Amino acid sequence: MTSDEQQEHVGSAGLGLPSAAAVDPPKVNDYDSFAEAYSAENETSLVNAYYERPAMLALAGDVAGRRILDAGCGAGPLSAALRDRGALVSGFDASAGMLELARRRLGDGADLRVADLGSPLPYPDDAFDDVVASLVLHYLKDWARPWPSCGACSGPAVG
Repeated sequence: MTSDEQQEHVGSAGLGLPSAAAVDPPKVNDYDSFAEAYSAENETSLVNAYYERPAMLALAGDVAGRRILDAGCGAGPLSAALRDRGALVSGFDASAGMLELARRRLGDGADLRVADLGSPLPYPDDAFDDVVASLVLHYLKDWARPWPSCGACSGPAVG
């Protein structure tokens, strides 16, 4: 969730996300205002629950012990499924409101950060084995921009 339109209203969301402290302060975007409703729909919708998530999990394969970055993790349903399969998951999203829902789902110790896929990411090079980017790339104006500068992943991107 990375478009400039979604980040028109700049300001602190005041959610006190622990791992977001090292990153720029959260920006309010459109998803913050309807995060709860979007997340509730996403949980059981035909496309998300019965097509997208199962397909992403099948593409990811055996993730046990792998370090996976969930780019545009939203409220964290894919992160939770990957973690349940033994992955060490970190996630980021441009919406602090969506990350608050992900933190409720994944727990306070989850590595969740406010970040924008269209900007340099707050992770060291080779921090991850794989990256999943589920239903997030359509928010980018320039698809080539994030990948050469990513460096955080030593393996393939899925999505």
